Amino acid sequence: MSVLDIFKRSKVEERDFYKGEYFGFSTPTASNLTSAERNPVVASCVSRVSSTVSTLPLHVHVHTPSGVKEAWSHWMQRLFDSPNPEETPSVFFSSVARQLLVYGNCYIRLLRNSGEIIAMKIIDGKDVIVGRNANGMKTFSVDGTKLTETEVLHIVLPTNGYNGTVGIPVTQTFSDIIMLNNVIRHFIRVMFEGGYSDKYYIELDKDKFDPMDAKKFQQMYEKFIEFMQKFVAGQTDSSVNAPIIAPPATKISTISMPRNAEQQAREMLLDSNKEIYSLFHIPAEIMVDDAKGVYSTLNARTTDYINSAVRPIVDAIVQAFNRFLLGTPYFVDVDYDELTETDREKKVNNIVLLLNSGLLSINEARKALHYDAIEGGDSYILPLNKGYITDPSKDESEGDK
Repeated sequence: MSVLDIFKRSKVEERDFYKGEYFGFSTPTASNLTSAERNPVVASCVSRVSSTVSTLPLHVHVHTPSGVKEAWSHWMQRLFDSPNPEETPSVFFSSVARQLLVYGNCYIRLLRNSGEIIAMKIIDGKDVIVGRNANGMKTFSVDGTKLTETEVLHIVLPTNGYNGTVGIPVTQTFSDIIMLNNVIRHFIRVMFEGGYSDKYYIELDKDKFDPMDAKKFQQMYEKFIEFMQKFVAGQTDSSVNAPIIAPPATKISTISMPRNAEQQAREMLLDSNKEIYSLFHIPAEIMVDDAKGVYSTLNARTTDYINSAVRPIVDAIVQAFNRFLLGTPYFVDVDYDELTETDREKKVNNIVLLLNSGLLSINEARKALHYDAIEGGDSYILPLNKGYITDPSKDESEGDK
């Protein structure tokens, strides 16, 4: 049996192989998604996106007759600045993004005092069962306690699908891709990192053993352990020049090691890693330094990452707060400029240009550069060498006379 023959089994064996019968990996399902998150590539993608989301501050704005202004004293803004006594905004929103990426949903418990929301706590997605009552309203069962929509803010990430009640996580839809990455990674560790030599492949002989018989399984397991201890100590009948004798109720095969086997396996792993990056819409260049470049500038790469991987998460959060917790004239918004702007000098020059053109007031320009407002800074600059050719308050025909 050659190294890559393991990946060329029949359909029945292939299905069992993905279930983990060969390498011991559990299948990530809707009730057990943490196994997918334990995959190092998935964990890196989730960590990268969630940490980026945590750096984007959410602000409450209000529509006024004189324009849109920030509502610093609004109760929701106070919650954004301090979600609960135990978590900072960065930790809280990083956890929100992680829940959305892994489970496709985030459940936030709304703690109220006399009807007013005073704190927000995240409920782990794997502990929540979502249903609907007789009126069609969502209910959330957490450890036997049933909560309503007034007690839980349910945020859905719809990019991978929505069944009408909950979002479908990418780790469930593409669990086979993640499991294959686990298998290849484990294969490389077993076959190559322990020394470059022929390996022995041991599997249960189903003709001699019923895996459903627990008692016989325990007996076989004890005999197998005893055999392996003797084999490692050199106490079996096997020797360097003699074939290995299989343990009881098992079959044994030799896996040969072609010269290019390790290179092929590692290339498969790199391709598998890139496939997982694409599931989370992350450019490979951001995750791997030596990835082939497809972007002409750093700003283009960052912009693509923000728009493809980060923005859907933030938009889902913002839309949930706006729809379920805020009402007109208030709304939540976020500024992406700080993440997509990689050249501060260029940013400063653009703001100065807008200031000198009269499109920004002094305080608006200062705010864009994270400076405090100053007294009298709400006025606009109009260059002295520019003005109206005609009086805009009069008819154009009158102005020409």
